[in-house]
Amino acid sequence: MKEFSMARAVEAFERVEFSPRVLRDVAEAPTAVEILGRRIAMPVVLGPTGFTRMMHRKGERAVARAAERAGVPYTLSTMGTTTAASVAAAAPGGWNWFQLYVVRDRARNLETLSLAREAGMDVLVVTVDVPVAGAGIPVCMSSLE
Repeated sequence: MKEFSMARAVEAFERVEFSPRVLRDVAEAPTAVEILGRRIAMPVVLGPTGFTRMMHRKGERAVARAAERAGVPYTLSTMGTTTAASVAAAAPGGWNWFQLYVVRDRARNLETLSLAREAGMDVLVVTVDVPVAGAGIPVCMSSLE
């Protein structure tokens, strides 16, 4: 059995030529980039994680504040343990995005998106990594505070 993916990966790497650039002035190495028409400090977006407050009591609010201080976007998960409004209040100067797990209930999707939009989240991240929700896992943004 031939491993096509591995063979193609090896072929792709064989086409790459490493060209180190040494003895260059790196006193200023700007990391800022523009994404979706807005300048951010570096090409990083803090991605969504569900149930963040289970790992740390300050959860999503703390992550949003850290992203705000770093000058990068933060993405609140549909499976977050903090509301969009609470995240926006914690990091009012941050660029807060919202990630949506699309569910069959269109009204629930629209309500969840409306809450995120009302909180000022203007970028939508649609996730397709979980085609079926696990047993007992809620499928809408939690209102836990």
